[in-house]
Amino acid sequence: AFVASIGNARCLVVSDDALGRSLVVEKISCDANPSSPVELERIQNAGGIVGRFENEDGIPYGSLRIFKDGSKVVPGVTSSRILGHESAHSCGAVAEPLVCEYALNDRNKFVIFATEGTWNAIQDEDAARVVAQFGKYPVDGLTAADLLSHFAQSASEQKNSDEEIS
Repeated sequence: AFVASIGNARCLVVSDDALGRSLVVEKISCDANPSSPVELERIQNAGGIVGRFENEDGIPYGSLRIFKDGSKVVPGVTSSRILGHESAHSCGAVAEPLVCEYALNDRNKFVIFATEGTWNAIQDEDAARVVAQFGKYPVDGLTAADLLSHFAQSASEQKNSDEEIS
């Protein structure tokens, strides 16, 4: 199977271990962010600057972002691969997806695909446990995606984060 991703999204495949007693979580997508050496080099070669937003005291905070100049304002995106963002494209972000290959097998149970806000709020293994529990104990009116989103939103709120969860 192939996974093509663009933007800040991650895909996991969750499988049973060889004995069927526990879950094995594998990331099957490639993160597209400016912390990757290959992505960073392309951004810098295009004249982009990678850094963090700064508070009024000049102290950096948050995720690494791509900027056009030293003002650290525009475009301020966290993904090095993004669709339809001309300002980001002018400083090294590209619209070409990262493609990863994964060999599916009989132990694979499910796949989780979610955005950066989810992964900044919760760990991969926590997401797998939430979705696996949904399979055992479904909640009327909710999908596994709804439950995972609620779980991540709650974790984000506990961290006082303003991440967008989807």
